[in-house]
Amino acid sequence: IALLRSCSIANLVGKRIVAKALEMRLASPHSIRYIAGVPFLMLFKFMHTY
Repeated sequence: IALLRSCSIANLVGKRIVAKALEMRLASPHSIRYIAGVPFLMLFKFMHTY
């Protein structure tokens, strides 16, 4: 969970981790894709400090 909060890019595969990312509000259900029936989610966080 700490890695999901701190990473800038993540490729998540599987029901449990994708559900956790949705629970943490890191993505929308519309972002989920399925490969052979397995949920797949790519996260990209763009953080800028000026």
